[in-house]
Amino acid sequence: FVGEGRGTTIIDFNDGAFQVIASGSAGSERVNIRIENLTIQNSADLNSGLYLNFCDFFHLNNVRVTSGGPGASIGGIRIANCDNFILENCRSDTNTGIGYWFTDSDQFTAINCNASSNTEQGFYISDGVDLCSFISCVADSNTDDGFDNNATVEEETFIGCIAMNNGGIGYDIDSIGAYLFGNLASANTGDGFEINGQRIILIGNTSTGNGTEYDFGPLTNQQATIIGNSIPVGSTTVPSTEYSETDEEVMSLGNLGASPRTEKNMLRMQNVSGG
Repeated sequence: FVGEGRGTTIIDFNDGAFQVIASGSAGSERVNIRIENLTIQNSADLNSGLYLNFCDFFHLNNVRVTSGGPGASIGGIRIANCDNFILENCRSDTNTGIGYWFTDSDQFTAINCNASSNTEQGFYISDGVDLCSFISCVADSNTDDGFDNNATVEEETFIGCIAMNNGGIGYDIDSIGAYLFGNLASANTGDGFEINGQRIILIGNTSTGNGTEYDFGPLTNQQATIIGNSIPVGSTTVPSTEYSETDEEVMSLGNLGASPRTEKNMLRMQNVSGG
């Protein structure tokens, strides 16, 4: 399903309860689908403007879903029960509801995707999601969180992403295995980074102008590495005081603006401003 460009091929549902849908079933999944170079707009279907269910090995590229609603609870792009897929250069904006909703899906990557001005979360990573990556994605000016885990996700990666001007948290992460490299959280109403879970790595991230910059905990029975992140002077430090009794092997080193801190049951490494 390939159009001639987002500004040329436009599917306009005129606020009708319609959507673009690709759906298989358990044990009979749809495979090798391509949806490219088009815009879907003004869908009032309760399931979203674009819905993929039980589809594997597909590629969405240069697809925009916009102005979903009124009546849409999800609004933008919903992906459920799907594995091994790529979203690239996609945009979900100005929808009544969530920008992107992923549930019960594994082994996928979103590259250079944008969620902006939606009335709920930008990227909503829900139950049953494992092994996902977000690279150079942007969540901007959504009413709720920018990137939000609703349930514990196993193995997720964020590289070079931006969460800014959202009405909730920038990155709300609850993971067994979360890896964040070079991301920005700016001017979000809630925390810049709120991190819970196990096996956490934060390297080279920046948080500025948020309600709270970094909020960790409880990080139960986990090993965390927190290196070279930027924290404005006077804000919540990295790591914070919210670790639980069972925390283990937390290394915090060279986080700009963080004062020295000792946490119980942890490997202690002092932070020096500018070091």
